[in-house]
Amino acid sequence: MGDTENSVGKDAEEYHDLLNRLGLEGKDAGQHRNRMHRRFNFDIPETKFILEIGDDVCLLFDVSVGGLSFFSKTHFEAGMELGLDFDRRFHVAVIVVNSFLDKAGSMEGEAFFRHGCRFMNENDGFRCVVAVLNQYLKSLMEEV
Repeated sequence: MGDTENSVGKDAEEYHDLLNRLGLEGKDAGQHRNRMHRRFNFDIPETKFILEIGDDVCLLFDVSVGGLSFFSKTHFEAGMELGLDFDRRFHVAVIVVNSFLDKAGSMEGEAFFRHGCRFMNENDGFRCVVAVLNQYLKSLMEEV
């Protein structure tokens, strides 16, 4: 087994361990609109994640093992391959699958777009979700 396979296995194992610790592993995934992977979106300041694409600073909206979505002032076309820095922790490669103007997030004279992306490497998905879940778990522990 190669290093990449070991890494995917380690991140996948940590992902499932975190789901168990948070009481999410056994829950019905049907609420996730027939998606292959559970999505995570936390709207609390402790779990805000910044994505950087070149000079563009974006805000993560949600993430799953399969992909993520984010808000940006820049419009990226579907099919574009992007390299992004995930919260200054690591670099991941994604492909844009959809993009639309977010009317609720846009202000007069300033447009915000929400982009849906698929990870080009499965391990990147596990690493990103693990980072989000660990931060969420940390915020829960600080509340106690």
